[in-house]
Amino acid sequence: MGATHAATIDADGQLDPEDIPKLLHEAARHPGALILGKRPDRMVGCPARCAVGRRNASLALLAETGLRLGDTQCGLRVYPLALIEAVRCSAACYAFEAEVITRAVWGGYEVREVPIACRYFAFSDRVTHFKPWRDSLRQGAVHLKLLGLAMVRTSPRARTTKESSTFTQRCRSLLQWLNPMRSWREVQDESIGDLELASGLAIGAWIGTLPFYGLHTVLSVFIAWRLHLHPAAVVLGSQVSIPPFGIALAVVSIGMGHFLLTGSLPHVEVDSLTWSSAWQVPLHAFAEWLLGSAIVGIGVGACAYFIGLWIARRARGRSRSVELP
Repeated sequence: MGATHAATIDADGQLDPEDIPKLLHEAARHPGALILGKRPDRMVGCPARCAVGRRNASLALLAETGLRLGDTQCGLRVYPLALIEAVRCSAACYAFEAEVITRAVWGGYEVREVPIACRYFAFSDRVTHFKPWRDSLRQGAVHLKLLGLAMVRTSPRARTTKESSTFTQRCRSLLQWLNPMRSWREVQDESIGDLELASGLAIGAWIGTLPFYGLHTVLSVFIAWRLHLHPAAVVLGSQVSIPPFGIALAVVSIGMGHFLLTGSLPHVEVDSLTWSSAWQVPLHAFAEWLLGSAIVGIGVGACAYFIGLWIARRARGRSRSVELP
């Protein structure tokens, strides 16, 4: 029909159609960009699960693309039709809204946000097709897939930046990225900083539980780079491997791995060892350690996550308390 853009809006009445011209105006100024509506950070009547889901979705997109957005789940959008033709998404329903943003950024398209209004009705008056468990699991599966792809690919935008920068600029950017004080300032200033810090500590703690001693710091920096996390937080979390805590984690992990593989607690029958079978004991123990640490690391990472949230919120509250009027 000769159209270049398409506007979408949820039909549940929470979004105001009168905001569509604001997005169209932004699309006219940036015709190649994907335009997203950005709902207020705090909304009366907004369920807690929606607020948590919104923040976690924004964090996942940050890890996948390095792009910091305030609202990745808003249904009020303006799509360039050229983007839809160029970007191929496999997800459907609500998961498409998450995947198309990441694919657009990877394809070199700009993504812009426009503040809009939003209202939540009383629970008895709400009309929605969103199934919390089913659709949340679908979105989570899409983000896990995209995070896996983010570990092994480089976006056109990132390649262009690297080609246009000098060696000195790259070194300066690397040192600035590794600077722990930068991470601390962002934790104090940015709205999503607490989640970034907590997630970085959690992933670092999971890495530190793995039986790769001597490589924990290297793995932490690599994963922080690929997932756009604070490197200082990830490296700090990986220090759970330091004795004596690391020794305790190794013992628990080996016991967990042995139980999962054999259904019993570990034990060594010295009388049954022979020269031909003794060399297999370290191999079996390492396999049990590797499997068990992947499971135990989830629990350790969860503890590190909540500790990170507590640290970030305390730091942010303290920074506000010393602000001048």
